[in-house]
Amino acid sequence: MSGGVGRPIADIQKTWGAPDEIRDLGNGDKEYKYWLKKLDKSCIHYWIVGSDEIIKGYSYEGRCRPIG
Repeated sequence: MSGGVGRPIADIQKTWGAPDEIRDLGNGDKEYKYWLKKLDKSCIHYWIVGSDEIIKGYSYEGRCRPIG
């Protein structure tokens, strides 16, 4: 997943589709939430994206297998 940092969020959307939720973080950044039910029902990935649409960071919860 660290390979996503520095890339456009559009690259993730091409692979994963539309996010389950986009949350405004109040500082110009947004959090894109992807609930990856096909991997495991507990697996949720969060991408932190700047106003320039570039991924700045990420986190995940649940039983997620490494992706990319």
